[in-house]
Amino acid sequence: MIILIYGGSFDPPHLGHSALLKAAAQRLKPDRVLILPAWQNPFKGAARSSPSARLAMLRLGVLRRLSPALRRFCRIDRAELRLGRRVYTVESLRRLRRLHPHAELHFLTGSDAAAGFKTWKKPDELRRLAEWHSGARGGKAAAIPA
Repeated sequence: MIILIYGGSFDPPHLGHSALLKAAAQRLKPDRVLILPAWQNPFKGAARSSPSARLAMLRLGVLRRLSPALRRFCRIDRAELRLGRRVYTVESLRRLRRLHPHAELHFLTGSDAAAGFKTWKKPDELRRLAEWHSGARGGKAAAIPA
């Protein structure tokens, strides 16, 4: 099973988020897509929008723009929002690895976040937990270089 995990602040979600997700799904052909909104991005200040507002915007702004075929296997993973605290990506990937021990995990993020990947918490472990992809403006997905 291939699981594509799309993490970010999504504050607010925009057309680029949908375009990147479509491009990555087309390229990777995942069996499941998990959209993982952060409570608070460790590299940014507090989110401007409330968690409930961001969830509504993700449903209306990102999910609605996907094809019905792709939308069928997309889910918003609310785990980080439920914790109500800053959650590092390594924590989320450990959780998802425990839940899906035999899955092939792929993590998708924007090129802005990918540019600072080496400053993320435990980047070596992150690379072991998932294959990494970033997207440039315009919605083209690419692997994050080593």
